[in-house]
Amino acid sequence: MNSCVSCGRDCSIGATSFLCPSCGNNLSRCDDCKLRGTHFSCPHDGFSGP
Repeated sequence: MNSCVSCGRDCSIGATSFLCPSCGNNLSRCDDCKLRGTHFSCPHDGFSGP
């Protein structure tokens, strides 16, 4: 199960997955957080973004 790196919700449906620009870890964000531009942090290296 993937969870949103911004809010922690289940991201199995309706999510965006991308690679962390810093470490290459696979990250997921739910549609709500993506739409709102909620900040996120990579759990592996702390890279953050909108």
